Parts: sequence; structure tokens; C-alpha cells
Amino acid sequence: MEWFFVAATWADVMAISACVGTLISIGWVVPRHAPSRFGTVLWAGLGSTIAMLTVASGLLLVSRTLEFSGAPFAAVGGYLPLVVSKSHYGLVWRYRMAAVGLLWLCWVAGWRPRWRGMAGTVAGLALLAVIFSRSATGHAGDQGTFSLGVWIDSLHLLGSAVWVGSLFAMSVLVFPPLRGLAEQERSLAANVFGRLSMVAGIAFAVIIGTGLYNAWMGLGSVAALWHSRYGRILLVKLALVAWMLALGSHNRYLKLPALRRWAGGGWEPHPLWSRLPGWHHLERRTVRRQVFAHSVRTVHLESVLGAFVLLAAAVLHHGMPPADMRQMSQQPAPQVASAVVSR
Repeated sequence: MEWFFVAATWADVMAISACVGTLISIGWVVPRHAPSRFGTVLWAGLGSTIAMLTVASGLLLVSRTLEFSGAPFAAVGGYLPLVVSKSHYGLVWRYRMAAVGLLWLCWVAGWRPRWRGMAGTVAGLALLAVIFSRSATGHAGDQGTFSLGVWIDSLHLLGSAVWVGSLFAMSVLVFPPLRGLAEQERSLAANVFGRLSMVAGIAFAVIIGTGLYNAWMGLGSVAALWHSRYGRILLVKLALVAWMLALGSHNRYLKLPALRRWAGGGWEPHPLWSRLPGWHHLERRTVRRQVFAHSVRTVHLESVLGAFVLLAAAVLHHGMPPADMRQMSQQPAPQVASAVVSR
């Protein structure tokens, strides 16, 4: 049944990322002077992502109930009320669903253009509450709901959601209408890519700092990276992130300057990268190609890789970190048993 637990967690982090990325696109990545159709498409897309989050929240409750009770699928209905009303997870889940309900109210209110700015702000705060609930009921919450680990894990999830989610929003919601306007709105296309690159860069900096902390707390030693299943899955995740970073860097330092030149701006070679051997050849080659179409395809590929990164994170969520395993092995047998029951 572990496949269902992983699938429910994956659906949850995918939905959170899609919501965050769409809100970031509405508030920042797509500029305010863009044609109104972008705002309409993005706001409608936000409703779809909230629907995904609502369904994922239900799946997550079923998944946790199955984990806690050990009951088969057919009997899970009898345990759901107990988990919701009597467990710590159920308490956090109820607060989470209140935040999801607030998201729906914000989405409805945001269809009035004069309310959209405030609705987006409140929706962002509600999403932060959802993210916190996600971290508080995972490994980070073992030390307490409001422990340092929960706050750092929440920040890590937020950074991941901003990076991966903005790629999702660009691929699904922004690029289809932008393709039709690309030749007429070249400056808009270049501006969108520049803003996306800035958002991704800031998010990646947050991910690196918080990810190092989470990795050390989970592994406990460098050797655990290759001596444990948890560590090997983490290595796969890191390889996927490195691939995404390479693609994003290529877009940032090669394609984005070419897009700006395509949009009518001057060529601005990067002061550091342009000194590398063969860099000017790459710049000229990038300009000769259909730079907008290739940039879009690169973002599509990054989106697919991001989905697999979130899948690896879901698998890690349901694995036992080596540091926890060592701590449990050092406890007397009765304490180990009680620790397992409490989890």
C-alpha cells in the first residue's frame, strides 16, 4: 500500500506547487501591462489548482488514516472520523481545510478585477498556512509542531513550490496565449522570461540553504548518502535538481540575452560567462536559432524534471531517515515500541 501513500503525497506537493506558481505568475511573472487575457487565463487556472489541492487534501487524509490504522481500503471510512476528531494530524488537517476554504473564497472574490489584488494577497497567506501544515505533519514535525525544523522545512517547500510551480504555470497557462502574441509582443515575451529567471534564482537560493539543513538532519553523516536507501533516493533527487539548474542557467545566460536582442534590445554579454572559451560562438548560435520556441521547450523540460523532483521528495517523505533509524536503535526496546506507535 506504500504506493498509495507516495501517490497521495506526490499529488499534494504537486497541487501546492501549482497553486503557488500560479499566484506568483499572477502577481509578478506576468507584468500588469500584459493583455487582459493573461489575467483571465491565470485566474481560471488558479481555480483549477485549488480544486487539485482540495482533492489532494482528501487523498492525504485517507492515506494518513490507512497508515495510522493499518486498515484495508474497505474499512477506512470507519476510522476517518476518529483521525479527524481525535488525532493531532486531524487537528492540523482541519486548520488546513479552513485555509483551503479561504482560498476558494479568495478565488471567487478575485473575479472582480478591483478585488483581485487583495484576494491574491489573502490567498498567498492561506497557501502559507497549507505549506506549514504539510511540514508540521511530516518528519520535520517529530520535534514539535512549531520546532525550528518545521519552519525550515516550510521554507524549503515554499522555495520548491515557487521554482517548480512557476514552471508549471508558464508551461500550462502562460505559454499557449503567449505563443500567438510572440511576434507582435516580443518585449512582453522577453520580459516574462526575465521575470521567470529572477523568481527561479531567488527560489533556488532558498532551496539550497534549507535543503542542506534538511539533508544533514535526515542523514546525520555524509556516508549515509550512499549507504542507505534514503540517501540514494536523495542523490537521485539532487541529480534531477542539478539538471534543472543547468537548463535554467542556459536559459538565463544564453537564451535570455538572445530573447532581449530578438525583442529589439541591445546585446548584453554576461561579464563573467562571456570570458569562457567558445562562449561567443554559443551566443551567435543561439541568436540564429528560433530562440523563443527553444526557450519554451526548455521550460517544458524543466517542468517535467520538476515533477520528478517532487516525486522523489514524496518517496523520501515515506522513508525512514538514517538519523532517525540510528536514534531508534539506541533506545531500549520498550521505548522503541512506544515511539513507533506515536508516529
